[in-house]
Amino acid sequence: MKKMIRFSIFSAALFLFLSHNAFPQISVGIRGGVNISSFKAPRPVKFNSKAGLNAALLINIPFSPKFSLQIEPGFSQRGSNFDMDGQWNLDSARQRTHIFGKILLGYVEVPLVFQYKPRFGKFEGIVSLGPELRFSLGPQEIKSTSRTYKDGVLVEDTYTEYDMRQPNGYRTFDFGLVGGVGVSYPLQFGRIFTEARYHYGLRRMTSNSELYNKGVSIHMGILIPIKK
Repeated sequence: MKKMIRFSIFSAALFLFLSHNAFPQISVGIRGGVNISSFKAPRPVKFNSKAGLNAALLINIPFSPKFSLQIEPGFSQRGSNFDMDGQWNLDSARQRTHIFGKILLGYVEVPLVFQYKPRFGKFEGIVSLGPELRFSLGPQEIKSTSRTYKDGVLVEDTYTEYDMRQPNGYRTFDFGLVGGVGVSYPLQFGRIFTEARYHYGLRRMTSNSELYNKGVSIHMGILIPIKK
C-alpha cells in the first residue's frame, strides 16, 4: 500500500516537472456527475447498486500531443443497498427474517489517470487509466431495517443506524484502479467533455472481511488551458 502511494506521488511529480518544461499548455477545470456504486463481496449478503454524486477539480498536464496526466482531487458519495432474507422452522412455526437497508460512505478521492486522446475531426477521444486514492470524509454509516415474520405475520419491525467509522468500522483509507472512455469537443475557451468510468477497489474495507469498493461513474466537465 505504501509503495503504491509513493509511486503515484512520484509519478505525478515527475510528469509535472517534465510537462512544465516541455508542454506548457496545462489545463484546469471541473467535473461533476453520478456514481452507481456497490461492493464486491461473497454471499449471503446481496449488494445492489446505489446512486451518489461526484465532483472534482481537474489539473491536466500534457507530456505529448496525445498523452497527458490528469490529477482529480474531489468528493465522491459511495456505498450500496443490501438485502438478506432467511427462513426456518421454529417451534412448529415458519419464521422469516428480512434485513435490508443501505450503506452510506463519503470519500475525498484523488484519481491520477493517464490519458490517451486520439482526434476524430473536431472531436477528441478520451481513454483513461490509473490509480485512485480514497480518504473517508462525511458519513460512514449503515441504515438497516429488520422485519421478522411468523407464519406470514409481521411480529417485529426494527430500524437501526450504525456508525461505521474507525476504530470498529470501515477503514479510513482505500485505493484501487479506475479506467474510462469518453469524448471531448472544443469551445472558444477550452473543451467540454463527458466520460464513463469503472472503479475497482483493491483494499479490503475492513480487516476481517472480503468487502471491496466497486462501481461505475458518469460525469461531464470542462477544461480550460492556462498559458505558462
